[in-house]
Amino acid sequence: MLLHISTQNFDLTDKIKKLVDSKLSLKLDRLINTLDPELQFANLHIEQLTQGYLVKFDMTIPPKHHIFAQSQNQILTTALTKLKERVEKQLLRFKRPNP
Repeated sequence: MLLHISTQNFDLTDKIKKLVDSKLSLKLDRLINTLDPELQFANLHIEQLTQGYLVKFDMTIPPKHHIFAQSQNQILTTALTKLKERVEKQLLRFKRPNP
């Protein structure tokens, strides 16, 4: 999955990129591997607040499915883990539509 990462109030370092890759990208890749590779694109926005981090994930799956989740925590690792759980839940719902 191609993940565009943007940040606010701090710089994106290699350490944070590796953290995002290990906590989010690799785990979500297995859920969307059936999609066309051109459709495997998402945006991740990480904002540093006065007390912690706000992380937002946004992905559109044509024709009209939208995956969005956000998480806030004082620790970036925890915020990413909670975000991954919320996105996984939505992706699983997308893969198994109601009959």
